[in-house]
Amino acid sequence: MNDRVLGHGGSHPHLVHELISALIQERVSFPDARQSANITCVGILAHESVMEDGHKIKRPNFTIS
Repeated sequence: MNDRVLGHGGSHPHLVHELISALIQERVSFPDARQSANITCVGILAHESVMEDGHKIKRPNFTIS
């Protein structure tokens, strides 16, 4: 068995658990779709910034501040 930790720490089971719990409890999950899109967008911009030697990249107006 490989002892190295791969990926990003295994967040998928936790996210799925939260989503299923939210559906059963009839509540909004955390993160919700808007928050998830915002997190993804900011991650993409951070990657772009790194690829451009740390150049500051402005967030789109639709992101949550």
